[in-house]
Amino acid sequence: MLVDIPDASVILVSVLAFLGGLVTLYLYTKIRSPSIAEKPNSINLERIDYYEKELIDLKIRLDTMELDGEGFVDSVVYKKNTKPVTKHETKNMNL
Repeated sequence: MLVDIPDASVILVSVLAFLGGLVTLYLYTKIRSPSIAEKPNSINLERIDYYEKELIDLKIRLDTMELDGEGFVDSVVYKKNTKPVTKHETKNMNL
């Protein structure tokens, strides 16, 4: 299979275009960086705090929903249906 190798000028232009793109990208990030590093807005901080509290509340609700599953309810019902221990029975157990 024959492959046509381009002239040296075509390869040189391609390499220079690639390097020019890298330099442009580097300069763009250097110029753009100080404007991005501004202090956070107080409104944004309030929003973050609000959503953080909402997320914590939802996590607590999810945990209680998981605890209210069948296994947890059955164990609570089983404990409630057991016969309460009277004082006489506790004295007999200590002997």
